[in-house]
Amino acid sequence: MKYFGEYRAALLPFASEEQINKSYNRLFQLKKGTTVAITENGLAVHNWPVWANDKVDTIFATDEFLTYAESENHQIDLIKQLCSATMQRLVVTIRDYKNEVYRGEFDKPFYQIDKHANELIVNEKTDWNKADKQAWSHTTFVTHFAFDESEVVKTSTVNRRALYFKQLAKFCYDAGCKDFQVLKGDSYRPLFKKHLENIVVVEFNK
Repeated sequence: MKYFGEYRAALLPFASEEQINKSYNRLFQLKKGTTVAITENGLAVHNWPVWANDKVDTIFATDEFLTYAESENHQIDLIKQLCSATMQRLVVTIRDYKNEVYRGEFDKPFYQIDKHANELIVNEKTDWNKADKQAWSHTTFVTHFAFDESEVVKTSTVNRRALYFKQLAKFCYDAGCKDFQVLKGDSYRPLFKKHLENIVVVEFNK
């Protein structure tokens, strides 16, 4: 997807290996088996192979990958594809759309300043679909201030769709999973974002 490539290109220059490892380390501890892959939206792609429909033991669908869908049918197809390619464990990170209070035109902006006083601001804009309250269009703006100069990168706009735990569980069981758990008291914070995401572990070989 064009959006993911633009997003990574805009932000990876500001992500140190230490930051990436710290962000993804908790998820990596959930790996099961010997082969692993991550969906293309993850910023850790330089460490983990990108999932391309090949069967592997563990797949990480991070950073709300399953919300980047054109329709409910598209979302279901994505889940089916992931489930059919997962031999042991699928790890999904997703926000709690049912109980999350803050959902405005812009998500909470992310701000970062480094030791050289270079500043980074990430804004994510939401354009709600008036005909479907579960759907919206998403655009990311990355602003970088350095040495009295500024640069703004605007990604292409991508369609997204909310996904709820009960929906995800149903679709995964329909696709043949053996167990579905939302880890309680555990969460994941994506790089360059302010929100937290729940960690969902889907088992296929118990």
